[in-house]
Amino acid sequence: MREKSKDAVSGVNVTLEQVFRSKDALYIRYTIANQSTAPFRITSPDVYQPQPTQQPISIVSLRNRQISPQTFAAFKTTLGPSIPVVIADSPVATDVAPGGKSTGVVTIHVSQGSQPQFYQLRFGNSQSGPIAVEAVL
Repeated sequence: MREKSKDAVSGVNVTLEQVFRSKDALYIRYTIANQSTAPFRITSPDVYQPQPTQQPISIVSLRNRQISPQTFAAFKTTLGPSIPVVIADSPVATDVAPGGKSTGVVTIHVSQGSQPQFYQLRFGNSQSGPIAVEAVL
């Protein structure tokens, strides 16, 4: 599910573990790993559908993958619309201790199309800045 990239040795990392697609929804299971020295407050993620302005590689080749920040940047996307979160199943307003992990599931409505789309999930901020992950689903 994940594009090969080097995880940060310190900081907060989010990994998209599984994606299940139903007729009109995406269920995205993720893990937050806190490798920093401070607790990280879990919040319900904000979900966006970035729109690419360039296409350096085929988006179809990236389908069902979490992509690296470098790959995402190559598409020079604009923010795109916010996608309402239907259900956020995670321990919201809970802290992940340094060295700890937490798992959650976010559900969003999607139109029934076969074309892959960019999605960006934003999990708030850590001491080192915004925590966001991008995927083509």
